[in-house]
Amino acid sequence: SRRPSAVAQMIERLRLDLATHDWTAVAQRLRVTVSAGVAVAGPGDTVRTLLERADQQLYAAKAAGRNRVVAEAAIVTD
Repeated sequence: SRRPSAVAQMIERLRLDLATHDWTAVAQRLRVTVSAGVAVAGPGDTVRTLLERADQQLYAAKAAGRNRVVAEAAIVTD
């Protein structure tokens, strides 16, 4: 299983790639930004609960200034 921090690092690399890509073929001076929320499925999660948590993280990213990746804290189970 993947931890939220590892997934967030992968998404951050994608965010940076999109931010530095040359988009002039699409539109002059186009600036692409990405805000993302990361949640990792845990025991007892449903698609709905997983998406709800990812959505909460997305709104946190936007509230913190957009163009960033926010991951939930890792859930530790015994």
